[in-house]
Amino acid sequence: MPANAVLSNWATWWMGDSLGVVVFSPGCLILFGKPRELWRSRRISVMLPQMLSFLMLVFGYVSARNWEQSQLSAAFQSRARAVAEAFQARMEFHDDSQKMIAGLFSNFGIISADQMRYSVRSLLDHSPELLAIEWAPLILDTNRSQYETAMSDITRTDFKIRERINGKMLLAQRREEYVPITIVEPLAGNESVLGFD
Repeated sequence: MPANAVLSNWATWWMGDSLGVVVFSPGCLILFGKPRELWRSRRISVMLPQMLSFLMLVFGYVSARNWEQSQLSAAFQSRARAVAEAFQARMEFHDDSQKMIAGLFSNFGIISADQMRYSVRSLLDHSPELLAIEWAPLILDTNRSQYETAMSDITRTDFKIRERINGKMLLAQRREEYVPITIVEPLAGNESVLGFD
């Protein structure tokens, strides 16, 4: 038990024990106290108020507990609703951002890394949850060589479509189509993902 909880726990136990003594001691005296004749004659005058007090105490406790539970539940529901609404708004923002970027590519076709940087910089600056934005077009196998040559000229590197095989980035095996990462912003620190299918 943490040191800062000792006093409150002691007070709770003390109050519980005290209530037990106050509530049940008169009943025990009525049932088992001596002289029996004296305590028997006090049965109704002591037990009835005692039982009514006990029932009122239980009712008060249950009512207070239910009220507290309803308050906690209402507070939780309010917080959960606020978090859900904020999350929904953020998802809608990102959905709109994706549509904006998709419109950029559909209007201009292939764009340069500089155009991509200028287009998404503000979005990245205002979205700390986004680590990077990538463009990964669909490339057919029949266009693979042409695509790799064009990207090698643009990036001034030996650009190849790659895939992860046994934890290593290797030349992608031949298949009908690829979706390689062609542009990534920011590029710094993400160079290794270029060409990753």
